[in-house]
Amino acid sequence: MTRRYEVFTVGGEWRAIERAALGPGMIFRLFEADGSPVVAEDEATGARVTRWRALAAPRVEDGADVIDAEPIAETSVERAAREFGTYWPNGAAPADSGWAPRRLR
Repeated sequence: MTRRYEVFTVGGEWRAIERAALGPGMIFRLFEADGSPVVAEDEATGARVTRWRALAAPRVEDGADVIDAEPIAETSVERAAREFGTYWPNGAAPADSGWAPRRLR
């Protein structure tokens, strides 16, 4: 099963990259062959992890692909956006704050 790699560019966009082209300091994310994102859990905080920072170039060790990387945990803003579809700085969604959500027509 082949995973797809994307790297975060200076311009703030994700760009497809070959595994062998990853280098130290690059922020990357992985996708399974079916297109679903690879998701892990940060061992220290328990936070959701969908991207990593490469610490060294990829290599093959004992027949397995290895990338030394550190996890970049999901932030509270990213978590709120994923769970609620938006981020409210005060933590209150429109229904909680008394504001009626606007409908687009």
